[in-house]
Amino acid sequence: MKNILKLPVFLLFSLPTVMFYGPSNANDLRLHWQVDQPFRFLKFSSDMRIHEMAWEAIGGKEYSGSTPVSEMQSKLADEAWWRRPHGNGRSPIQEYSAARQNEKALYSRDIGPVRVRSGWSSLARTSVRGDIANAHCWNEVEQVYSGCSSDAGGIKGANEYIMPKRHIVTLAAKGSGSNSICRMEMLDGDLRRGGDFFGLLDGDDLASSDAVRTLEVEDCSKGVKAQLAFKESYRIAVTFTSGPASGQSFEQEIKVEDKLIVSIGDSFASGEGNPDVPVELYHAKAIAPYTSPKAGATGDHNFGLPYRVAEAGTYAKWLDTRCHRSMYAPPTRAAIALSFAADRHHAITFLTFACSGAEITNGLFWPQDGVECSDQPVLRGNRRRFMEPQIGAVVNALARSQGWAKYEGPSLDPDDRFRNEELRDGSRILSFGLTREGRKRRADANLQQKRCLAWPGQIPSMSMTPELRRSSFVRPIDALWLSIGGNDMGFAEIAARAVLDPKPFNSQSLNEMTYRLIRGFVTTKEAELEKRWSRDLPGRLNLLVAGLKDKLEVEPGKVLWVEYPSPFNDENGDPCGVSRSGLNVTFLTGYRDNDPDSDGAGIREAQSFFNQLNLKLASKAGSAGYRWVDGHQNAYLRNGVCASKNEILEQVDLPRMHIPSRVWENGFSPLDLKPYADRQRYFRTLNDSYLLTHGFKRKREDPPALLRLSITGKLNMARYMATRAINGAFHVTAQGNAHTADAIYCASLPVLFDKDGGGYSQLSCK
Repeated sequence: MKNILKLPVFLLFSLPTVMFYGPSNANDLRLHWQVDQPFRFLKFSSDMRIHEMAWEAIGGKEYSGSTPVSEMQSKLADEAWWRRPHGNGRSPIQEYSAARQNEKALYSRDIGPVRVRSGWSSLARTSVRGDIANAHCWNEVEQVYSGCSSDAGGIKGANEYIMPKRHIVTLAAKGSGSNSICRMEMLDGDLRRGGDFFGLLDGDDLASSDAVRTLEVEDCSKGVKAQLAFKESYRIAVTFTSGPASGQSFEQEIKVEDKLIVSIGDSFASGEGNPDVPVELYHAKAIAPYTSPKAGATGDHNFGLPYRVAEAGTYAKWLDTRCHRSMYAPPTRAAIALSFAADRHHAITFLTFACSGAEITNGLFWPQDGVECSDQPVLRGNRRRFMEPQIGAVVNALARSQGWAKYEGPSLDPDDRFRNEELRDGSRILSFGLTREGRKRRADANLQQKRCLAWPGQIPSMSMTPELRRSSFVRPIDALWLSIGGNDMGFAEIAARAVLDPKPFNSQSLNEMTYRLIRGFVTTKEAELEKRWSRDLPGRLNLLVAGLKDKLEVEPGKVLWVEYPSPFNDENGDPCGVSRSGLNVTFLTGYRDNDPDSDGAGIREAQSFFNQLNLKLASKAGSAGYRWVDGHQNAYLRNGVCASKNEILEQVDLPRMHIPSRVWENGFSPLDLKPYADRQRYFRTLNDSYLLTHGFKRKREDPPALLRLSITGKLNMARYMATRAINGAFHVTAQGNAHTADAIYCASLPVLFDKDGGGYSQLSCK
């Protein structure tokens, strides 16, 4: 770009704020502009470009349908789409690779493997076995969003995430003769705040470009970048000085609307079952014996399953390990799509604290133990932020100042199981204090209780009344997305009762840990589950509604509560029958319809549970003035966990090696896995969880001794396979999550954009 005139910002304050323009005959001339980085959570343009290409492929700005996220996901999951040249002659994979090379040169951002098969989120890695930590604005170690330089890799210096200093936009004149030489000028607006400068940018290199008020441009139809202050409005004047449009001029006001979206809740909001980087499995080794349904507890020594590569960094990686929070989560996907909506004159600042396993009690109001233990967090003063309740974490993120206070509002029922089973024990552990000896005793107690060592952080106490942070907010919440209640009522127990066969549970081959884990699920008696509806749920829902109003300062009409999908339908929309599809990683499981030996447990019981739960939650949402989001349910009717179709990808889903010959059965090896390909079913099976997540709560790395025992067949394979297949099972796939995100997207449009005018007034889901 050749700039004929540029005036440094420090000289601009002597210029008049309004300039005279003669009558304009600009006809169709106008200023087209858009925010460069509309989804601020992603720090680099290459990662944003992934979704932008998919958005353009489904229609871009002209898109007016109701399923944008699922349509985008179908593109992103299609390896052929990634390789196919698009309008600019380059394929998406070529365009993404070029962008990463550019970022390596500009920001020293290393490049990891570009393997579309492993899912689009894995592309953000910076090494073969790296994670995606540097690609986004969530600091997993410190559990904060603060300190993130969130535009163009931070090349323009510090730009706080919660309260941004600036937005970068691209301006271009459109209409007849717009490719003429023009002069762009900012007529008003604050061009300096403290040590920060704003204005038109002289050049494409953000690192070296000066911010100026006036700029001469050779071709006004090509993009000019501008740096705009947060919440500031600017009038831009465009005057054509030569060419077909010479003498014509117009003015236009621009302002970036930055929308703050917060997501809290459980595994259905965290993206459980969909790691950003799947576990790395050996493709030439197997672990035996395979404890198949036929072989039972003794195992079949002729066959083995793949297992995790015994090297550092090969475990599954997440946006947040403790919570199994993923970029594939429905709220994250909906926020990305909303950032592209209409004219893109807005940006989305997105905060998610959703955590797999969360309940209203231990999750939102009290600290929650991690679904998987991660590295110890750093200390900030005298507090650990690692296990902070989600409501407290939101307050902390948006706080003007920090403090702690007991929550004054509705309390739990005196007989609530959380009060009796957790709080008393939690108070005992916290009473150990913060001395070296106290921390050791707390760690010992956590080990005995199978908890992560950091639980419950360093909140003031685990008293019967929750203690949460308190503060006024630096900015209001524009939309709060919520998914909660399932774990309060026993989702894990219900799912387990539907698929776990109790008959072999007394087998002596099961070690104590596996026995306790599975037996605990199945022997949660129907009477206990029934009590929760009347004893626990009403008090917890009252606590939730009052807490959101008191602590988060959000208007009821801006709270969107998302309905749970039921996992247990087949491809015909019928309840799953007696089958082992997707469950043959262990001999302990199989879909169970109601039968006399099952104590009433089974698929129909599970379906009834979800129906009853959704009705009660919807009723509470309605009485509180919240918006109930259920537009995704039809997408799940024929796509439950047992749904399938006659395709090889659907039929062969568990690689098995014939040990004597070291040949994979049917030629299907871990290299053939496509964890994020489109399928008939929208839920993860136990097989999926073993092959994608391979989780184990206490340790990320398998000790070498454990692997040696496994390979020689001396390890209890029922334990190994069952424990690594549990995390993530019966949760929604990335494909299913995209349908839920569609519903969130549509329900959020009137909440976020109903008063913005312009192109936004046309936004709707048809």
